[in-house]
Amino acid sequence: MDGTIYDALVVLLVGMLTVFVILSLVVLSGRLLLIVLNRTNFVLNKKEVIEAESRAPTDPLKLKLISLAVQKWSNGEAQVIKVDSD
Repeated sequence: MDGTIYDALVVLLVGMLTVFVILSLVVLSGRLLLIVLNRTNFVLNKKEVIEAESRAPTDPLKLKLISLAVQKWSNGEAQVIKVDSD
C-alpha cells in the first residue's frame, strides 16, 4: 500500500513540475517576443496605422470640443496638451 501511494505522489509531482516548466517557457517566450517587437517598432499592418494618422482630429472645432469635455470631466483641473491618434 505504501509503495502505491509513493508512486502516485511521484507521478503527481513529475506531472506538476512538467506543467510548471512548460507554462513558464510559454510566458517567458511571450515576454521575449513582446520585448523584441517593441524595440524594433514592429507594425503588423502599416495601412491601418496610416489610416489612423489621417483620421487624427486636426479640426480646431474638434480639438476645442475635446478640450471642453476634458475640462468638464476633470472639473477644470486637467488641460489638453496634445491629441494623438494612438
